[in-house]
Formats: sequence, C-alpha cells, structure tokens
Amino acid sequence: MPANSTEIFRILTVAPNLIQIEVMDADQFKQDANDFTIGSYLKISDDSNTSIIALVQSFKIKETSSGGTADSTNPSFILDAQPIGFLDDDGKFKRGGQQIAIPPNNVSIADDTILKGIYESVDEDKKFCFANLAQKPSVEIAVDGDKFFSKHIAVVGSTGSGKSGTVARILQEGINPTADQTERGVLNNTHILLFDLHGEYKTAFPKSKKLDVNSLVLPYWLMNSEELEEMFIESNV
Repeated sequence: MPANSTEIFRILTVAPNLIQIEVMDADQFKQDANDFTIGSYLKISDDSNTSIIALVQSFKIKETSSGGTADSTNPSFILDAQPIGFLDDDGKFKRGGQQIAIPPNNVSIADDTILKGIYESVDEDKKFCFANLAQKPSVEIAVDGDKFFSKHIAVVGSTGSGKSGTVARILQEGINPTADQTERGVLNNTHILLFDLHGEYKTAFPKSKKLDVNSLVLPYWLMNSEELEEMFIESNV
C-alpha cells in the first residue's frame, strides 16, 4: 500500500468487536491490493505505533455525490473488520484486545511477516503443520503438536465441505517422519487406530494394515451373554 494510506482509507467506527473502514479511492485500492478478499487481514495503527490486527468479514458499497449532480456518483466501499489481536512492543502477535488511540490514523493490509507471526509462532520442536492459509498459501498453519494431540479434536462441517479430507491430511502429517527423523534415519513411531465405517480412507493410507469383517476374528469369551444370545439364537447359527 502507499505510504500515505489516509488517501485511501478512512476509519468510520471503532468498537471492541467491529471496525468500519471506508475505502475512498477504489481504483487505487484495487491496483495496490488485487488479491484482497473477504477473510484478509488489516493492520490498524495509531500515532504511538500501537497496532491491532483485524479480519475483514464483509463489505458494502457506499454511494456519494460528486460535483453536485444527481447522476454523477463516486462509489466507495465500507469494510467491516473484526479485531482479533494486537502487536506487542516486540512486534509479536498477541490474541485479545488492546487499547488504541482514537482515532487511529493508519490502515494497511497485513503483510506476510505479520501473517507468519500469527500462524507460525510455534516452537520449532513442537510445530505441527497440516494446512496453509487460504488467502496466502505461502503461510503455513502451525499448531503445538503436543497440545493438539493431547486433547479431543472435532472436525465439523456441512456435507461436501471436506471433513474426510481434513482428517486424512491430519493423520498423514501425523505419521510422516519429521525433518530431524529423516536426517537421523529414525522411523516415526506413531500408532493410529482408525475406524473407517464407510470405507473412505483406504486409498489415503495404502501402506496401512487393514481389518474388515471377513478378516476380523473375535473369540467367544470376548462377548457378554446378550451378544452370545443374539449371535446364536437370533441369527440361527
């Protein structure tokens, strides 16, 4: 973005959960931010260099009169952005709220350095990556592997949204050897038990050991009385 962002942006509203920003020069904005979409990130600063990071959630078109004629209009855009965190004195991203001088005087699109500070700020020996940022594929989404796998994980979404693919990717990255293991010639000793009731993951794990109803043998002593009764009486075995 140009050095003087006040020529493009004007802050209209500042609230704990919403910041409204008017894009006054739409042509210049499109020229400088051709990959800007819903879900992009903005850096909003004040005179004391306090900066908050906001996520763009929606936009609307604002029609303003130009030249005093009814037919001549100069459209501008209003961005609705939600604050998600701030940059501390060392430039590191912190989640949560932060006080900012009113009115803040500078708005810019968050660069790769800020995005990597948000999503890749995990110790290297604990970093676990299985996805990239949709708005910027060069930025990896990293989590603390110890914390991630020591808790229950739920993958939710509507039909066709990619839940099975996400689960497969998480497990594939979990069993892949790390760079350090590959360098030392050490195997990844991860053990995963997957109940694939619909047969979705067979092709995703071609080297895995597979058990189905035809190859699975259970001893009778493993069953309780109700299960034995159901098998021998109701199945007419």
